[in-house]
Amino acid sequence: FMFNGITLDLTEKKKQSERSKLLSEAAAVLLSTDHPRKMMEGLFHKIQTHFQLDAYFNGMIDETSRKWVMSCSNWNVASDAIDHCFAVGSDKDDTTLQSPASDAEEGRLRIAAWEQEVCQAGNFSAFVCYPLQAQEKLLGFLAFASHREHGFDDEETEFLQTICHYVTAAYQRLQLVEKLREADRAKDEFLATLAHELRNPLAPIRNGLQILKLASFDRQVVQRAEGMMERQLNQMTHLIDD
Repeated sequence: FMFNGITLDLTEKKKQSERSKLLSEAAAVLLSTDHPRKMMEGLFHKIQTHFQLDAYFNGMIDETSRKWVMSCSNWNVASDAIDHCFAVGSDKDDTTLQSPASDAEEGRLRIAAWEQEVCQAGNFSAFVCYPLQAQEKLLGFLAFASHREHGFDDEETEFLQTICHYVTAAYQRLQLVEKLREADRAKDEFLATLAHELRNPLAPIRNGLQILKLASFDRQVVQRAEGMMERQLNQMTHLIDD
């Protein structure tokens, strides 16, 4: 008997399905914590085995100090080599990062220099490094490295680049959360100050009422108490109006 049929290679479809699932799981990790280091470690552990990764390197520009804040996974390179790699971009005069117009360009140059240093120090056979950039603003960079036999192929680099886009969005979310927390702290401080200022006139007014009760027949004492109470009442009225 002879049968006519079509043979389908489902390997590529299965790989795409696994990558889509991994991408979804990675996104969930990025949204599950508000701590940057834990966020990056969780992401790395999620994708490490799939891509045979040995290390990740993350550098972020601190908005206040304009210096690099560096972090990485544990990797088998001497600590002085790590210090040397991480010194790139941090021991240089940071005034070049002050201007928003040159921020991204200067940052990319530092990243390129750092990438060469870390590849030599770690002797990595596969290495990709992407800037984390929101529009024209450089937030930092993220790199993945491996000692596997061959480099990353096009699909893998595309996936890791997509991961970096996700990380950029996650860092933007963290910055927004921190700004909201700062605004919330400022609101709490304002309300505490306002409550204190509103409470201050109450004690003199209460004392004045007590004086009126005890010295109701002494006109001078009553007038002084009334004047004091009126001033405190006006002060409270101004505060409430403001």
